[in-house]
Amino acid sequence: AASYDQASGVLGRAMQFGIPVVARRDREAAASAALMPRDKQPKVALVWSQFAACHADRCIALARRLEGRARVVAVEVATTSHDYADFPPSGETGGADKRTLFPGRSFDEVSRWRRFTATLSAVKGCRIVCIGVPYNLLEFVLLAWVLRLRGRQVVLRTRANAFHLT
Repeated sequence: AASYDQASGVLGRAMQFGIPVVARRDREAAASAALMPRDKQPKVALVWSQFAACHADRCIALARRLEGRARVVAVEVATTSHDYADFPPSGETGGADKRTLFPGRSFDEVSRWRRFTATLSAVKGCRIVCIGVPYNLLEFVLLAWVLRLRGRQVVLRTRANAFHLT
């Protein structure tokens, strides 16, 4: 499993699955080129328990990078969580399709089964699913297995950055 704390992990997977990734210097040229119709674009999902500002920024950056080539689905399991109790709920996610599965609820209040089934449903049709929920939660280990069995590429966050260690 790769870490998606760095954009290169997700972008590398996108290229591996045939999703063209355009470098910043080539954006103007890509904008004038014929882009794939939105309903035909492959989908890439980013999943977190709750979005803080840093998560929304990552969704926005990836949506901009893959614009016209892939749709980004930003999945926030719940509006709040114990881990991000000191952070306000996030706002918009730019060009990403934001889906809050349990709005107004805490991640910690929702049962494991409900988190599993709702997240599985939210990422239906996504070619690549990047999971940023701690992988010690069994429902997300099960989610990764089920997605792999369905032929999806799964990227698990395998390390915390300094932001998460404070």
